[in-house]
Amino acid sequence: MNMEEQLNQKTIDQVWKKTWEKGGSILGVVENRFFVEAYPVFKKYIPNKMEKILELATGCGRFGVSIAKDFNDSKIYISDILEESLNLARKLADELNVRNIEFSVQDCMHINFEDNYFDVVFADALIQHLPQDSDAVKEMARVLKPGGRLILAVANKWNFHTLYKLLMGKRYSYGYEKSYSKQELRKILKNNGIEIEAEDGFYVGYGIFRLKKYHKMFHFWGRAVNRLSKILDKNTRRFFTKNFGFEIITVGKKQ
Repeated sequence: MNMEEQLNQKTIDQVWKKTWEKGGSILGVVENRFFVEAYPVFKKYIPNKMEKILELATGCGRFGVSIAKDFNDSKIYISDILEESLNLARKLADELNVRNIEFSVQDCMHINFEDNYFDVVFADALIQHLPQDSDAVKEMARVLKPGGRLILAVANKWNFHTLYKLLMGKRYSYGYEKSYSKQELRKILKNNGIEIEAEDGFYVGYGIFRLKKYHKMFHFWGRAVNRLSKILDKNTRRFFTKNFGFEIITVGKKQ
């Protein structure tokens, strides 16, 4: 039995419903260190004066709502397959008084928009949970305008987090999650008509830092690794973060 046969959308949905039911401060999602590290990297690849921007699998809404706040001349379409996620995103938009958003339930394998519709399509930590990752990217490319930009972020194979997932096995809390090398991600985009324009990454130490729940030493090690990577990045054009970040990002243009 292959992974696609073992895993279905219902299984994936159950994992994330449990995640969003945990609650917590809604504003906390735009104040924590992960967001502080990640969002500026995503933001710099979104051109100004884009008419329509789609975010898929918004989760708690932190990136999509922040994009809408900072690009208030654009219409931001925030989507997720779960209403539980969209409810969190709506609450965050209300808290931040952001109005240039349209919310909708969307299955990334069957996006309910016409061909060549969006100027930018953005997805963070989405395809890594899908055995049919290339099919999802094909659908993203379909709704993207020719010359439009795709921003795709995934878990990085060359980060400590990959070892952690291997050690956890079936006990890993987010279920099925693939980690990618840059070469693997490039191939998926190129096979779906996306020309690579840039590659990036963020938060090298997060794969260690998030283990602080097991022992406080991981808190200090994670911070130390992240600070060291920033020092090394200064003279290497961000080599360490681009290659060893918790997530890697590929930015491409539809041909």
